[in-house]
Amino acid sequence: MPAGLLPISYASIIVGFTGFAFTLFTFLRVFWDSIRTMWSAPKELRQLLDNVRTELYGERAYFKNAIKQAKSKSKISTRETPEIAPLSILNDSIKEMMRHFRNMEAPFLDDAESSENLDIEKSERVSLRGNYARMDFRRRYIWLQIKPDFIDVANQVTRIQARRIAYETSNTLSIFLCVCAVLAACAAWTPIVVKNVTELGPQISPDVTQVSRDGGYSVLLDGRIVWLYDDTECFDLGQKQRSFVSNTAAYARDPNKNVSMLQDFGVEAVGKEKNSGITDYAILADKTVGTGGWIAFSDDELYFNKERKGRERVAIWPGTSPTPYSTTQAFMFCPLVYVDSKPKNPSKRYQARGMTLISISSSSKGPIATRHGDLIISGNEIAYGGFTSLLGYTSTANPQDLDKRDVYLLGTTDGGLQLARARQEVLTDFSKYRFWDPVELKFINTPPKVNEKEYKKIYLPGSFTYGSIFYSPYFNTFIMVYFNKFVDSTFRIRFLDLNNPVGQDPNWPKLGKHGEGIAPEDIEALVKYGWSPEQELYKSPPGKGGFNYAGMAHPEYFNRQYFAPSLYPSSTPASRRHNHWYGSDTVLEEDAGGDGKHILLSWTSQLKGGFDGGIYQVHLAKVEFDAVPENPGGNFPSAAASSSMPSLSLASSALIPTVMMSATSTSLIKSSGTALTSTGSAGRSAQRSWSLDSWLLLERWTLWFGLLLLPILSIWGYTMW
Repeated sequence: MPAGLLPISYASIIVGFTGFAFTLFTFLRVFWDSIRTMWSAPKELRQLLDNVRTELYGERAYFKNAIKQAKSKSKISTRETPEIAPLSILNDSIKEMMRHFRNMEAPFLDDAESSENLDIEKSERVSLRGNYARMDFRRRYIWLQIKPDFIDVANQVTRIQARRIAYETSNTLSIFLCVCAVLAACAAWTPIVVKNVTELGPQISPDVTQVSRDGGYSVLLDGRIVWLYDDTECFDLGQKQRSFVSNTAAYARDPNKNVSMLQDFGVEAVGKEKNSGITDYAILADKTVGTGGWIAFSDDELYFNKERKGRERVAIWPGTSPTPYSTTQAFMFCPLVYVDSKPKNPSKRYQARGMTLISISSSSKGPIATRHGDLIISGNEIAYGGFTSLLGYTSTANPQDLDKRDVYLLGTTDGGLQLARARQEVLTDFSKYRFWDPVELKFINTPPKVNEKEYKKIYLPGSFTYGSIFYSPYFNTFIMVYFNKFVDSTFRIRFLDLNNPVGQDPNWPKLGKHGEGIAPEDIEALVKYGWSPEQELYKSPPGKGGFNYAGMAHPEYFNRQYFAPSLYPSSTPASRRHNHWYGSDTVLEEDAGGDGKHILLSWTSQLKGGFDGGIYQVHLAKVEFDAVPENPGGNFPSAAASSSMPSLSLASSALIPTVMMSATSTSLIKSSGTALTSTGSAGRSAQRSWSLDSWLLLERWTLWFGLLLLPILSIWGYTMW
């Protein structure tokens, strides 16, 4: 011990170094957070501003319409009537927030747009998507300064939405007491209770050396589970690209031994590793994306892609799970997407061209895709079928058509889900589609506006990107599992509430069709009953590269009633109208507790974020539901007796008519239609680096380490002295 150095000096030195370490870590955290905010400004800004703008204008449209309706019902049309006053106060708050928001976003918009100085009261054209300027250093610095202000506006909108919802429950001055009474009486009953979740890890592709792909959609056909994927890129062991195509398909190799194992097709040897001499294998060894992949391109699309050599391309992404129309065949609507790898305006990276119709079958050589025409639905229309499609009975209002089948197609918009209906045999003819009018409660000939903002004119208002709607034999109703637009990696779920009929149709009272529940083919129930409020189902763990996306449910696993009874050949006895059990390695059938009590989930995890160098992987998890709790407000419907339903085989029904609809224009126009919220663009639109939570965790551990180290060093110093 040096002479003259007292123990208190040692303690002072230790305290000084510890304090300096805390200060340094705090400085580094703040500095790194600032750099991260400025670096990710182009992605974070577009997403946050578009979301806030959508919510603001949605609330403004609601209050404007609500005040108008309230005044029309009241003989005294002043702002001080008890019914109108709460709406007027909230409406004034929204208008002030909109003015504040437009002032804040002005520095980030193109000069042409920012100089418009739109009047929020009088402007007939309000875009929900900003035309953002290039993010130079000055704008990044401004974003660093005012990002908290935008978040504060978003929080204020959320609070106003809560007050608006409270107002909707009552037209009296005692809104709060009324809401409390309703909540106490109803107790927010739901049949869906999660018992546990088991993470199953990533899917495994042993046929290729290394693969990165997103999506992960599935269908059971002819005893084989088909998995479909969007952009697929293969690498060698040194991360050198070996192939890139816009879609691929695979089989579940043996779902009763390992639900994660895949069998890929179109695999080719593409060379050997330099050091080890190991042969590399890739899927469809075509770096130009020329063949499109599993779903082939048309001639003009093929020519366009080869000419542009990857800088610009047309992609075909499955985007959703196929819909079976027999036990051996299925169909799906896939988005055609124009992709610009280096756009002048980053918001134009992905642009919708429209939807094309694909039919799918299976063979020993792999899944087979047949494309029917070019664009069935143009890019200027809502992407019907892009979220999901369902096949079932025709309307009870047309008993003469019981041998026909309807297809319900759901597409996403900025305001929620919109619904269309078409006969199975005319799916290629968009002019034969009919569209649900939530106000008139009927299907009409006129499609809704793509940018419809009025909630009452939207089939299901809300936020949706990827999802599935299917009949659950466990809950005896349709359920919806989906991701919304918020990048929180969380699965949401709703159920079709048969205790909540819409309208006064005597065929569809409480508890289902004729009061006897519903069958899997009763898709008309989607417009005869309301959907339950949104519930959180499961928050998937994000990968190192950022948030998860493409969340899907796969009801063909752990479920012998995946196919509706009428999808089997008419000669099949009722006792044999069930499929095999898949997923025995995870859940044995005898221990399952019933069909549909367990469900398989998938999502795309970003191992490495980025548009060009990203690495993506599809992960799986198994959810087990708990027993359905008793409903204090009424009975929970049971399954409808399928024996009374028509048993015409859909296998004999033609999906596509003999004479094909003529292909629409194949010119590669950059359509300005619906945003591709059901495709990979939503997942690739933003990335996350090391999060603030990680810094806080590091700082917390450093603090504890310092507190533990201080007395130890003090004791050591005293001992040495």
